[in-house]
Amino acid sequence: LVLTRKDIVVLVTPIANKGNTATSKESSKKLTSIQNSADSLKNAADELQKTGSKSVFKLVDVEQEDGTTKKDFDVDAIYKKVNQFVESYNGMIDSYDKVSSDSLDRAFKNLTTVTRANSRALSEIGINIKSDGSLSLDKETFQKADMNKVKNLFQGNGSYANQVSARASMIDYAAQREASRANTYNKYGAYSSNYNYSYNNYI
Repeated sequence: LVLTRKDIVVLVTPIANKGNTATSKESSKKLTSIQNSADSLKNAADELQKTGSKSVFKLVDVEQEDGTTKKDFDVDAIYKKVNQFVESYNGMIDSYDKVSSDSLDRAFKNLTTVTRANSRALSEIGINIKSDGSLSLDKETFQKADMNKVKNLFQGNGSYANQVSARASMIDYAAQREASRANTYNKYGAYSSNYNYSYNNYI
């Protein structure tokens, strides 16, 4: 395409994509996997932080062994949500797999650091950190645990779930930055393309 304006001719030539012109070393597929995993983990953490009528920690009528009912936590419902959180966390760990991006690496380390910082409290409710950094959840230990301790871990500002949610957002943001550097489509459809502009002056 040639555009003329008086004595200036501007040639706008799209650069052909010969090989990999990306500045990021991460593949589009890997970055998409990381973003999806980060979203899943954030959603799982946010589900546990809901309050009021939508809170999984709201007291409900629970039938007792003697046939009477009393207000108590729905342990099965809480276990289900926490198990979803653990599965999402492990999905996040699986998607990491030695990324070369410094910003992504820092974001992942921030996530695992906050988990290690809460390892004792987590183990008390049946959640343990495995050698590969993923989590395991023992159902029997969890269901026998003090649900107030579980609530303190997964609900409220500064709680473990609150911190994980924030760090999942950081991972998502870092992956988006890498996607833009890689000149690849990210999950939002954004695309960064390269153009070569040459300016020739004629007098």
